[in-house]
Amino acid sequence: MRSSFILVVSILLLAGCSSDPSKTQEAGKPTDTAALSLPDTDAAAAGQCWVAIGIKERKGEVFSIETMSKIYYLSAVVARDTPGDKPFPDKIADVTNQNPENESYIRSNADALARLCKARFTKLDSAPSELPEDGFDRAMRCYLASNLLIGSMQGADQVNYPEKARLNAVANAAQSYFSDDRLKAKGISSTEGFAKARIEATRDATLAGRLDLIAAQCPDS
Repeated sequence: MRSSFILVVSILLLAGCSSDPSKTQEAGKPTDTAALSLPDTDAAAAGQCWVAIGIKERKGEVFSIETMSKIYYLSAVVARDTPGDKPFPDKIADVTNQNPENESYIRSNADALARLCKARFTKLDSAPSELPEDGFDRAMRCYLASNLLIGSMQGADQVNYPEKARLNAVANAAQSYFSDDRLKAKGISSTEGFAKARIEATRDATLAGRLDLIAAQCPDS
């Protein structure tokens, strides 16, 4: 599994987002920061926050693993409260593949909004809870965290991510846990069954916190 994060990067680049405050303000006169606030619901707030943080923390034309992890978490918060029967990974993709509402407002106030976002969503800067106790669930959490981040690098092939080697090692270590006997013990007897289990686990994994901090807790051998 190599879920792609290319859509997030593309949306922010095509929107003309910039981490340079002087360019950010060209989108319109910034709002009085003292009067700024986030929407009441977590989903609406997260919908602004993933864009604001992406703008503020973008370096050149790429995002760090930390920033991509923040965007993934915030997109998952939006997806969590999105109605419909789509698989959770598809809901996340829908979030990041749509032009954000109030784009000019967010771009003009990205710095101040990003500060509000970090205060609102404490998981952006704090370590997630411990990995699941169940061996299968723990391996799945590590498998997803590492693979989702590896997939997120695919849109920036020329970038040397120092974290990539360890993430690959974490992914391989997690993959090695899923023996036939262990899969059968969980009622999984086919590739399709494992894919279903993986999709179902994506919700808990992405909402647990930043994927980079989750992967940091995982064994790499």
